[in-house]
Amino acid sequence: MKIFAPLFIMLLISSSIYCQIGINTTEPSATLDVNGTIRIRDFNSLHDSEAIKIVGMDEEGNLVDVSVGENIILENNELRVVETIYHTYITPLIPGTTIDDYDLLILPGEPNEDYKIMRILTVNNFVNFTGLKAGLDGQIIWLMNYSDRIKLLPLNSGSAPQNQFLINNAITIFKYESVQLVYDATLQKWLLLGR
Repeated sequence: MKIFAPLFIMLLISSSIYCQIGINTTEPSATLDVNGTIRIRDFNSLHDSEAIKIVGMDEEGNLVDVSVGENIILENNELRVVETIYHTYITPLIPGTTIDDYDLLILPGEPNEDYKIMRILTVNNFVNFTGLKAGLDGQIIWLMNYSDRIKLLPLNSGSAPQNQFLINNAITIFKYESVQLVYDATLQKWLLLGR
């Protein structure tokens, strides 16, 4: 019997090192195996008990609430992207027939940094733009024409090189039409994204 006592103690110790806990199951297949739903009553990172949260796991295995962007919502246990409404800036009446280096004031700290749609109003019915003041890399804007016709001129020396449009041909934007532009800081030019 003295020989079996140490073996029995070793068997108990080794089985307690690797144990699996099963809830509503007699054969757990993981360290914690729950056959049913889970409810956590005190989750310290949830600040608003009325809000629906998405829970994830950090690199240490702790449950954490997950932040999502403004345009993603959780509704009926389904993540859904919502359409973004862009702020619109209406330019003051722009004088002249050829506009060089026009500044839309869209850089960080400037009045229109959050604006994506630029309604262009001109004094003259037919206006040519040779360039817009440079934006940030990847910055996207929509130019909407509220005059008779505006034209974007490609690589025109009237504007500084970093403010020019890198387009194949002049783009005419008729009244109530628009074009989408993106600024490429590597090329230091405005590129056409779409019409």
